[in-house]
Amino acid sequence: MLELRVHGRGGQGVVVGSAILGKAYFIENKSVQFFPEFGVERRGSPVQAFLRVSEDKIRCNYSISEPDNIILFDESLLNSVDIAKGIKNNGWILINSKKRPECFHFDANCRVATIDADGISLANGLGTETAPIINAAMTGAFAGLLGDLPVESIAAAIHSSVPARPDKNEAAAREAFYKIKFGAIKQKAVV
Repeated sequence: MLELRVHGRGGQGVVVGSAILGKAYFIENKSVQFFPEFGVERRGSPVQAFLRVSEDKIRCNYSISEPDNIILFDESLLNSVDIAKGIKNNGWILINSKKRPECFHFDANCRVATIDADGISLANGLGTETAPIINAAMTGAFAGLLGDLPVESIAAAIHSSVPARPDKNEAAAREAFYKIKFGAIKQKAVV
């Protein structure tokens, strides 16, 4: 079973991003479970979402404390949340950042990849400078990073999940997918 934890801030599209990934895996005939975890937080407060993917029926119904991989929508959360907590050995942490992966250090044996999802989203007309809409770019980058989810499934999931500007969201997802998949983004193992 693949277990994923997604961190971000309220309003960044963490929940929609995990739903896009879940639907994309469902399109690939996988069993999927995704759910957010937040309380009465306001826009800008830390939120997280969880995603499980399996070939078999998923029977567990609890938060993911030891994820295989992590997606981080907002690198400023590194100052207040233990993002890498529980990550399995050699798991990926995908960070929305202009910085190189080598700039990030975790107390875990994990791999780090970065993608400028803000820049990709803004270039595709999604959001504003102060509030780019990055969920499509992050899901595309994650699919390209793992390599087990075709970009066509991400595109189909976007068109069924995102009511506003699905074509622009698809374009952002495809751009991020190909940048990660074909090595435009440096990746590093952190030991």
